[in-house]
Amino acid sequence: MAAEDKRFVDYFPSYEIINSPVFNGMFFEPNRRSVNPRGVSYVMEHFFKSLEITKQDAFLEKSGAVQDAFCDEQLLEAFSDER
Repeated sequence: MAAEDKRFVDYFPSYEIINSPVFNGMFFEPNRRSVNPRGVSYVMEHFFKSLEITKQDAFLEKSGAVQDAFCDEQLLEAFSDER
């Protein structure tokens, strides 16, 4: 794992946060596969706090343009029966 091999890489447990039994699936869309906006916001809030960045906007201004992510889940969803 990169976090073990590289001193400049840290691991952030976004998967574990979203899938924690404590939240009882509340961060998933009805298809139980996609993460809902509330889950994304919750994870990102904790991510920025862990970096000691108080506002996401400040981070985004420094990082430049933001682009929407594309993943294979979007492609799979296009061919699913759940439209």
